[in-house]
Amino acid sequence: MGMRGRHANPQFKHWRPPGEVTPKPISPEAIRIFKRMRQHEREFGPWGDRWWQWNRELAGCLGLFEGMAVYEDPAWGSTKFQQTAVDRFFLLERKAAKKPKFKYKWQK
Repeated sequence: MGMRGRHANPQFKHWRPPGEVTPKPISPEAIRIFKRMRQHEREFGPWGDRWWQWNRELAGCLGLFEGMAVYEDPAWGSTKFQQTAVDRFFLLERKAAKKPKFKYKWQK
């Protein structure tokens, strides 16, 4: 006797609502742009003309709308931030971090 009920028909596990698009993977080009943006923030602060130009390029790499901030750093202290932008910030930070070339300490 086979499976019965809702388990009889396997479904796609990661279902998305009809209007939601699948995010693009983060490319090395996007990582380079993000690193330049972070360096600019450390030196001059966010929201300069150069920063917005890189923001448009980064949005193009990620397949997002170019008129809004792609990410928002929680350290900026914004009272009204978008949670998706903050999540995208942490994702980009993780991808941009240097990865160790060894697994264990003794492999140095």
